[in-house]
Amino acid sequence: MNKQDYFVPMDAELHNGKWVVGNLPEGFDWKFLDFLPELRGGGTAGRLDHSYYLYHYASLLPDNSRIVEIGTAQGASAIVMGTGIRGKNSIILTIDPGMMSDEEVQSRRDELTKYELLLGNLHHVMQNIRAARLEGYIVPIPDTSENALKRWDGRKIDMLYVDGSHTYEDVKKDCLWMQYVKHGGVAVFDDWIEPVEKAVMEYVAAHREWELLTRSTDQPPKHPWKTVFWRN
Repeated sequence: MNKQDYFVPMDAELHNGKWVVGNLPEGFDWKFLDFLPELRGGGTAGRLDHSYYLYHYASLLPDNSRIVEIGTAQGASAIVMGTGIRGKNSIILTIDPGMMSDEEVQSRRDELTKYELLLGNLHHVMQNIRAARLEGYIVPIPDTSENALKRWDGRKIDMLYVDGSHTYEDVKKDCLWMQYVKHGGVAVFDDWIEPVEKAVMEYVAAHREWELLTRSTDQPPKHPWKTVFWRN
């Protein structure tokens, strides 16, 4: 991967609530992504800027890459990244406690009280993955980021995408996944708001191998979601 490849402006602008799009890269099927009914109405759904950059970042990864996503929701971001790695021998592991079964949630009730869980969501996520023809590329992990990290086997990852809880304490825990990102890999953070920025910048200050590549104000359309760090 080349660091400069992450500075590619999107050829699109938002006018009166609708996207005016120029040339999009080959393979980025915006009409198909917008067609998936479960992906409309929130998060990545309907946001061409969000989808474009996530697709672009994933598509830069080499063959045999591994992406870890924190925060699955309905699977929209995972599907967008999945289109970026389609045809490569690569995989996305997407983590969210909302995909846990009712029984497991009850057994871990004290631990999970702070989460807004979409119970039974694993079924909908798998429906969306199948509709996008991305089975084999996306593997849901029904668990919290913190617990999944405790069970991680130490394998290195090429890209970390964090869009889970946006509280300071939770983002601090999510940042611990950055230790497994390869040198030359990236960590991408959604919703660059004060608690997220504070937690991430504290981690980066203590781990000087991380370099800020670009944040949401660097590239059009300048929406406050994407901030990318490169591990030297």
